[in-house]
Amino acid sequence: VLPVDHRIHFALNCGAKACPPVKWFTEEALDEELGIAAQAWVELDDNVGVDAEKAVVTLSQICNWYAVDFGKGSQEVVRTLAQYALGDKKAILTDVLCRK
Repeated sequence: VLPVDHRIHFALNCGAKACPPVKWFTEEALDEELGIAAQAWVELDDNVGVDAEKAVVTLSQICNWYAVDFGKGSQEVVRTLAQYALGDKKAILTDVLCRK
């Protein structure tokens, strides 16, 4: 199915240390459930790590394996992930994007 909803990788992908647990999803609340899965995944530092001082973002292998689903180029991938981040992590990701 195209276009690919990148959030599916946060909900169903397996094969990495950062493998999300597979859960049941409902048709009625699929959009909200995928959003929650994306937010929870991005909040884990093993999946999306940030170093504010060095302006460095480290990403899970899932983001490398399926990079094309997240965006064209590293900045777009980080921008896609930043939309699911909260609080300090969101602020740092936004700052890192502005520095590049």
